[in-house]
Amino acid sequence: RTTAPKALDPTTWSAARALGLNTMRLGVKTTTVGKTVAQQLAVIDQVVELARTNRMYVMLMFADDAPGAFEDNIPVNRDKAIDFWSQAALRYKDVPHVFYEMINEPERWGTWANYIGSSPANTPTALLVALRAIHDAMRAAAPDTLIVCPSSTNMQSATGAARYLVVLQKFDSMGAPIDWTKTAWSFHHYNQTHILGIN
Repeated sequence: RTTAPKALDPTTWSAARALGLNTMRLGVKTTTVGKTVAQQLAVIDQVVELARTNRMYVMLMFADDAPGAFEDNIPVNRDKAIDFWSQAALRYKDVPHVFYEMINEPERWGTWANYIGSSPANTPTALLVALRAIHDAMRAAAPDTLIVCPSSTNMQSATGAARYLVVLQKFDSMGAPIDWTKTAWSFHHYNQTHILGIN
């Protein structure tokens, strides 16, 4: 990850490439930096060109809120993400070295903890409905681009893998079937995951 000034510095890219890296994660904010999507597209264009020049990928990510803050105001945060992706996903849909990470850690730690079973809590359901709406807007704008669904907090128990499977199944059932050949769901592998022995 890098900040905008560093992301526009060619030496950042050449140094990363020299280390053998092949992907840069570019997180974009709107409200929290006081700039619209349209105001930032020219900067993203420059990053995309620097990546091409250095034979690297860009994982473009929307991250307007602090990790877990998405749940504090789901309708507003959903709409902000859809606004971003409706423009950005369409703009880069034919650029082969750009792919998309929907949003960074929208759920609080433990949100999925009680999700297993037939009667999940309302908050996880509302969150999944919002995330599915963002996904569908992204997929409508970019039918063939890889979408990494939200980078989630780490699995918090030995049942974490099973819990995430339930989340994916629910997410998949909320509309037309997800094309998992160009869709992924990720989680951050924090130290607690390692401590619990989930590798």
